[in-house]
Amino acid sequence: MRRLRNLTRRQAGLLAGAAVLCATVAAAALTGYVGVALTVLGLFFAVLIGGLLLVVRRLATLQRAHRKAQAETRAVLDQTQRRVLGAIEELLLHAGDRHREVSDALAAQQCLIEALLKKGPTGDGEALETVGQ
Repeated sequence: MRRLRNLTRRQAGLLAGAAVLCATVAAAALTGYVGVALTVLGLFFAVLIGGLLLVVRRLATLQRAHRKAQAETRAVLDQTQRRVLGAIEELLLHAGDRHREVSDALAAQQCLIEALLKKGPTGDGEALETVGQ
């Protein structure tokens, strides 16, 4: 019953027309006018087939629009993926450069520390200042 309340004016008109055609077929068949009943029944089926063809045409149009939208979405997704991958590659390159710089700095500090240890406890202040930098 809830669905009947939500019908549009057009849908209600179509439903009423179908009910009138069905009632006409039933009344004609019960009163013995079989020819009239078959004619009204044929009219009903012709209208039904016409309506179905309209629905199929509208669905085909919607399907084409959906495919077009899906293709556009795929193109946008592809571009976004390429941008993200490019940004990640750039970040990885920068991270590699920073890693190399830090490794070089650590190696230089390690060499300075080894040089200090080789000189021994002479109190050379210059070497300590270099390590502090």
